[in-house]
Amino acid sequence: AMHAGFAFLELGTVRRKNQINALVKILVDFSVSTLAYFFIGSNSSMLFLYTAEIYPTRLRARGTSTGTAFNRLSSSVGPPIVGATLAGFGLGSVYLLLGCVALVGAIVAAAFAVETRERVMEDVSP
Repeated sequence: AMHAGFAFLELGTVRRKNQINALVKILVDFSVSTLAYFFIGSNSSMLFLYTAEIYPTRLRARGTSTGTAFNRLSSSVGPPIVGATLAGFGLGSVYLLLGCVALVGAIVAAAFAVETRERVMEDVSP
C-alpha cells in the first residue's frame, strides 16, 4: 500500500514522458524491498528455531529469550539506521547495508554455529 501511494505521488510530480520510468523505478524498488523483507524475515524465523536447539533444557527459555531480545533490539535500532542511510547515501546504500549485515551474520554462523542435523538434542546441548 505504501509503494502504491508513493507511485501516485511521484507520478503526479513528474512530466508525462517520465511517468513510465518513474513507475518502473518504483516497481523495481518494491520488488527488491519485498525480496529483502522475505530473506530477513525467514532468517529471523530460522534463528529462533535454531536457538532453541542449541541450549540445554535447563537454559532453553533463557537462551531463546536472550536471542529474541537481541532480535527486538535490532528491530528497534534498524529503522533509524536505514532512514539515516537512505537520507545520506541513497536507496542503493540501504540495500548494500542490509546485504553487509546478512553477510556478517552468515560468516559468524559459518564460523561458530553448531551443526544439529541428525544429532540428538542431548549431544548438541549437554
